Parts: sequence; C-alpha cells; structure tokens
Amino acid sequence: MYNVTGDYMRLHSYLKAFKGLTKSEVMEYYKKGLITVNDIPQKLSYEINKNDVIKIGNEIIPEKTYLYYLYYKPKGVLSTIRKCDYSYINTINMEEKLTPAGRLDKQSEGLMILSNDGKFIHEYSTPLMHKKKYIITLESEITNEFISNLGKSYELDGRNTTPFNIEINDKYNVTVELSEGIYHQIRRIVKLSGNKVINLKRISIGEYNLGDMKLCEFK
Repeated sequence: MYNVTGDYMRLHSYLKAFKGLTKSEVMEYYKKGLITVNDIPQKLSYEINKNDVIKIGNEIIPEKTYLYYLYYKPKGVLSTIRKCDYSYINTINMEEKLTPAGRLDKQSEGLMILSNDGKFIHEYSTPLMHKKKYIITLESEITNEFISNLGKSYELDGRNTTPFNIEINDKYNVTVELSEGIYHQIRRIVKLSGNKVINLKRISIGEYNLGDMKLCEFK
C-alpha cells in the first residue's frame, strides 16, 4: 500500500486520482464553481499542499491509499472487468476497484499486477519499460528449425515484431521475453514458427515475479 501525502500534485490530477473523475468531469465541476481548496475556489493548476482540504460542493475529497497486489490468474478467467462470473474481479475479495497492468487472454495463466494507482498501471502496462516473461508449453517437440523461426521478426497487425529472447527449458517448453503488446503475439508467432501453444504462463512483469505463488493466490 502507498499513500501520496506530501507528494507534488496539481488540483486537476488530485481530483482524477482520488475522486476517480475524468478530465471532462473535472472541467464540468470547475465551470460550475464547485471545486474549492480550503473553501476558496482555485485554478485547476493549483499545487496541492499537505494540509489542504479539497471539496466538490460540500463533499470533502480525501486522499486515497494506493493498493498494489500480485495475482496468479488461472485459465478460464478474464483479465478485463466485465459483469460476468469469469472476470478476475469476481475472484478477488476487494471493495476497491483494482485494474490490471497488462492483460492475459482467457486461456492463459500467470502473473497479473493489480492496482488502483492509474499512473503505476500505465507504467507497468508499457512493455518496452517493463518486459514480460512467459513459459510456453508446445504441442510438438522443439526442433532447431522451430527455435530459429521463433527468434525471427514477423509482421503482425502492420508492425514488425521484435525477436524474442528465448531460453529452451526441455523438449516441449521454452521461456520467452516479450517487449511488445501485440494482440495474441506469442500464440500467433508460435503458429507461424510451425508449432502450437498448449499452455502459456506469464512468470514475470519487470522486477515482479510469480515465484512460488499458487493458482488464484492474491497478495
């Protein structure tokens, strides 16, 4: 958990972070003269001080405690927030809305980072800044030709992919490091390389690792 008390922040950012408002919603309240600091209207560029009292109308907007969790998503669970039984949001017992840093498709398992800190989530959703590692279990035995193909750049969705960093684990399992976020990139490249993914497990995001976490564990 992390609290931003005393950190540099402007009024418009404060309202988006701690009230959950969009930019347009902040502007709507501002134009109506409902936003005050210590009961005095201020510009949205106002720099928040530690003891300031921020209000919208008569409602005080307190600072929020930021939460950060690791979650071992099992197969069959969606990593998007939807009103359905198989959304990850229904497998964790939290009142606070926690957003994932990077998605995993429904048929994949592994590490997810969940938080209510939008800036942190944006940073850890950027593959170039925080690379992700996956263990791939393959349908057919690994060959030299397959590894050679897997290490190539392919054109997907109009982009040339960055070749994977590859580590061979055994005859049917490899570990790859991904620095991009193209839709179903690993599954598609494995198919183009002449094999098929049987299981896909994400084991790390940046410096955070799955370690010895169990399926559905949340910490």
